[in-house]
Amino acid sequence: MIPSSSGRLGNREILVPASVRIAQEKAAEKVRAARERRLARARLKAAREELAIAKMAWKIAKALDRKAAQREREAARLERKAERVAFQLARRDRIEQERMLQKARRADLRKKRKAKLRAAAEKPKKG
Repeated sequence: MIPSSSGRLGNREILVPASVRIAQEKAAEKVRAARERRLARARLKAAREELAIAKMAWKIAKALDRKAAQREREAARLERKAERVAFQLARRDRIEQERMLQKARRADLRKKRKAKLRAAAEKPKKG
């Protein structure tokens, strides 16, 4: 005797041969396997898309980091240049001030010498 399973339809019992049941189970398994493959492919596609997005984000982050480092180097260069210019200006001012003081000293000495000569010229000679 062929093993079979039974199902009920209303009040009547329907006998289903084992070969039909096996065929139905195989078909159901095929459908389930196909659905799982589709889901796996979809997950793989999503993972690839996430990886692509992560790579793009990484590239953008690297580019931003590189640009920030470049800006920092440029700022440091400009700061050094500003310090050098400030030092040169301070030195120039100091030298100019020293020249002015020297000039004022010479003028003062000149005035004193002239005053001394005038005073000596105005003094009556003894004798």
